[in-house]
Amino acid sequence: MQAFSYTPIDLERPAFRLLQLRQGQGPVIECLLHQVYIDGPDTVPYHAVSYTWGDTEKTSSAMVDGKVLGVTENLYIALQHLRLKDVDQVLWIDAICINQDDLRERKHQVEHMCKIYSHAEEVTVWLGGATDETDMTMDSLGRLEEYSLMYPHRNWNLARWTQLWLSVPQSTKGNPRKGLELLLQRPWFRRVWILQEVANAKRARVWCGTKSIKSRTFTLAPKLMNVEPERHCQAVLDIMPGSLREESWWSGSRDLYNLLLKFKEAKATDPRDKVYALLGIALKSPGTEHRDAPRPDYKKTPQKVACDTASFLFGLSDVSYETVSELIEDVVSREASFFCQLLKESDTIEVGKFLMRRGLEVPLSENMIKAAAGNAGNGKDIINLLLQQRGSEVKVTEGVIQAAAGNAASGKDIINLLIQQRRSEVEVTEEVIKAAAGNAASGKDVITLLLQQRGSEVKVTEEVIKAAARNKAGRKDVITLLVQQRRREGRMTEVIEAATGIGKGGAWILEHINTLQKVFTECNWIVVKMLLEENCDVNALQRASSEGHQATVKMLLDAGAEVNAQGKEYGNALYAASWGGHEAVVKLLLDKG
Repeated sequence: MQAFSYTPIDLERPAFRLLQLRQGQGPVIECLLHQVYIDGPDTVPYHAVSYTWGDTEKTSSAMVDGKVLGVTENLYIALQHLRLKDVDQVLWIDAICINQDDLRERKHQVEHMCKIYSHAEEVTVWLGGATDETDMTMDSLGRLEEYSLMYPHRNWNLARWTQLWLSVPQSTKGNPRKGLELLLQRPWFRRVWILQEVANAKRARVWCGTKSIKSRTFTLAPKLMNVEPERHCQAVLDIMPGSLREESWWSGSRDLYNLLLKFKEAKATDPRDKVYALLGIALKSPGTEHRDAPRPDYKKTPQKVACDTASFLFGLSDVSYETVSELIEDVVSREASFFCQLLKESDTIEVGKFLMRRGLEVPLSENMIKAAAGNAGNGKDIINLLLQQRGSEVKVTEGVIQAAAGNAASGKDIINLLIQQRRSEVEVTEEVIKAAAGNAASGKDVITLLLQQRGSEVKVTEEVIKAAARNKAGRKDVITLLVQQRRREGRMTEVIEAATGIGKGGAWILEHINTLQKVFTECNWIVVKMLLEENCDVNALQRASSEGHQATVKMLLDAGAEVNAQGKEYGNALYAASWGGHEAVVKLLLDKG
């Protein structure tokens, strides 16, 4: 049988072809092709079909104008299901209505794709063949549609739809939730070209096998059935005809940059289509109004398309990308960096706007949560917002708690919030205590909270004491608090060792003497006095005398250290000073004793 060949269309005008799908049954698909004009008075009503090509190998065929045209298996199955027994249909289907081998025609048709879909009476979304599970889901949603016809439901909110959904009789054979999950996993949701096909649709109907429902009903299904679609899938649902399109990010964030983010996971046989498929639905954003937007041109290499797109987005002429995927990865990276800075410095209003506009396309990393936890002015409110809107992605790591513990303005409030909502994930490590001990403005409050909530986990180590000692503004209160807590628990040894360097020899004293002097001076001797009250033989006076540290010896003596006390390592302090040849210390000891 003779093979079909295309008659060229008028490329000087907005011409396109329509497919007349002949009525009938059986394996043979019969069609007629007609050239029409988008702006012509003779254009008949038609439905535009949105589907996935699947395997690009043309293993099946259709009769077009009495001649054989090879088609993919996916398209053949779709035509079999969409064909009516006794009425012809007028459709637009890209694989048949466009001569895919003619690059000039492809470019021409891609430029008019937006109008082709927006002028269609309805867009037919073909998800593929049916299973028992998907049939159950489509039947359930079909009943919901029937019941809704009894009410003026156009402006219903989700709560009202949920109320009706719960009143609709359901099959006793299973749960429609499983079928919906299977439908949302269909390849259609991943195809890049379907985006402008449904985004430009006035109305759409979703088909699976022989069953169909309005897109307005289908987009409500995940909420009604408590199914959480993948990010990419949800973005597709957001742009389909229905209430989501009117309420979601789509109404205000349709620039190319945002679309590349939203649909970065979309699949295309030709990598250039990852950009070209978005041009028909993209609006210019502030800053790009005077730049030339990319236009579909299949003579350009993918590398050229990527670089031209980047020049339009960023206003740079010297950008270089090898592939379109590399460009998209850079867009994602730029947005992640921007969001991290926003979390660190901004407020809940701006963060909330970002989450609505682009948030789902930027996964929450640990660095982002840490940035929010470190936000001095709005940390608590931002963390609370993230927990509410992206709770499953908020991982409470040691780094996050550490950032919160060091937050000068709201550290206590952030940690308290995390303990309340994620108690099992909050671990009080040495690094966390160090961050709190070094918090100049609210270290005392943070440590008080940690001691109240997780006292057994608060370990006062040498490093913690050092951190507190370096805290010029708040070390008095912090060290006092730590020492008092350890004393109540009968665990002064940790503080003693940390503060005086037991077991570390004279080298340790020499290394940390300045720090110890500041600690003892600014803490009103509380540490030293507590050590002495505990009757701990720490050899502190003897050791300081042996090393010749006059200022430290004076501190210890003023705090009540006994000049003649015998130490295990140095004897008494006078002997230690004499043995070391430190005359000034000897004189100080003699004057005191």
